[in-house]
Amino acid sequence: MNSKSQENATSTEPPVKLKLPPTPPSEDNSGPDHQEQPAIPRPTLPPTPADSDESKRLGPDPPACEHQVSRSASNPLLDPSLFRADRECLDFLSTPPPPPIDLWLSHQTGEWVFDSWDDSTHQTLAHRRRSYGPISNAKGLDHNSFSSMSSDDGADVSPHKQDHVSEYLDWYNKVLAYAQHEKEAAARRDKQLLQFFNGNYLREINDLKERISGLKEQSATYLRETEYLKSQLTKSLDTQRELRERCLRYAQSELGWSERLRTKKERIQELEKKVLVESLRAEREAEGKRKAEAELKVRIGEKKDVEERLWGLKEELRKKSIEVEELKRRLDRVEGLSDVI
Repeated sequence: MNSKSQENATSTEPPVKLKLPPTPPSEDNSGPDHQEQPAIPRPTLPPTPADSDESKRLGPDPPACEHQVSRSASNPLLDPSLFRADRECLDFLSTPPPPPIDLWLSHQTGEWVFDSWDDSTHQTLAHRRRSYGPISNAKGLDHNSFSSMSSDDGADVSPHKQDHVSEYLDWYNKVLAYAQHEKEAAARRDKQLLQFFNGNYLREINDLKERISGLKEQSATYLRETEYLKSQLTKSLDTQRELRERCLRYAQSELGWSERLRTKKERIQELEKKVLVESLRAEREAEGKRKAEAELKVRIGEKKDVEERLWGLKEELRKKSIEVEELKRRLDRVEGLSDVI
């Protein structure tokens, strides 16, 4: 059995990490309830051989988790001491049986228990010294039952040893009172921690519900937008198909117009050639006309000269005819004279 416990103690399995919720930012950690205070030291009982063997057998306490070490400084509710394995229930401080009575008073006197720190009042426990009265009949022990004690050999305990016994009982009663106080404080801390976790979880659940509702609304909006985009995409595809058909018709009509334009250009070239030929012929005709006009002008000039010469000749002819008539008259006169003669 000792070998199995040693194997469990020497195992290299990592410690289980506690998943703690994040500290809410709205809470103020600067108040007196959230200040980190030193833990109340536990009263130590005199070790017994059985306890020393048990501690050797079980080994040291397991190390604190990462969350406990990192978050204990900011929140006293997350103190690593709250997560020890022996605090799984409220009976983690079960009252131990009293150790054997040491007649030489080697045990603690118990007075230092009330000099430790109280986390609720932030004071020492000296003001509770009177409130922790002696617990009567604790674990079957009574102050009055130790007026006479029998030893192993049957002899009565001497009166000076009864003082040691009463002091031991007083110390043990104080230890029981401190254990009860520690149990109540741990229960309060566990209750505060449970309330803290429940509050955080409820807030997180409400936040998640709000997020889920928001995501549902957002998903519905996205669905509506998707349907609208689908309809717009369908319309755009139809418009694109119509535009493609129209572009095809325009391309076909453009081919027809380009063919017509080519035909018109060829016809224009032919007409330009004809115009060029006609212009050349017109130029030749105009040149011939100019030459004919020049010749006509020359002939008209010559005609005028001929007419002038003809008129001159007519004048000369008229003059000659007059002279001939004069000569004829003279001739007649001469003939008449000759006849007369």
